[in-house]
Formats: sequence, structure tokens, C-alpha cells
Amino acid sequence: MHTQRIFIRSALIGAFLGVVLAFVVIFVATRSPVLASFAAFTILCILGSVLAMLVAYGWELGVIESICLTILSGFAVDYVVHLAHAYVDAGYGNRKERVR
Repeated sequence: MHTQRIFIRSALIGAFLGVVLAFVVIFVATRSPVLASFAAFTILCILGSVLAMLVAYGWELGVIESICLTILSGFAVDYVVHLAHAYVDAGYGNRKERVR
């Protein structure tokens, strides 16, 4: 049972660090705290939905799952950073046109 707590702790630390690092990078790159907050919230939603599916399927957090959750936070960060960058560099004046 002690190893299970270590796996959970390492997965949560990896996910938390990924979200914090993504917030900082997006904030520095875009100088928009609103965009950085939305990006961090999106990453948290992605991680939360995957964790909810793990619980729903009754999987225990082992070595592979712990590593996969940390990798998932990296994939989620990569995707959201590219979306935020595309939004900022869209070249349109208002938000409605940028989202299109």
C-alpha cells in the first residue's frame, strides 16, 4: 500500500508541475494572464477526465499508469500551448474572428 501512495504522489506532482510550467510559459509568451489561466484550466480538465476514467474503470495506479499520467500532462501542455500561440498570432483584431 505504501508504493501505491508513492505512485499517486509522483503522478500528482508531475501533473501539477506540468500545469504550473505551462501557465508560466504561456503567460511569458503571450503576456495574457487570462489566456494562461484558460490554458491551465484546460490542461487540468484533460488530466481530470483521464483520472476520472481510471477510477471509473477500477484501475489501480501502478508504475506504468503513474508514468503515463506524467506523459499525458506533457501532451496536454503541448497541445494547449500550440492552441494559445495560434490564438495570439491569428492576426485578427477581435476575439470572435480569432476563434474562427
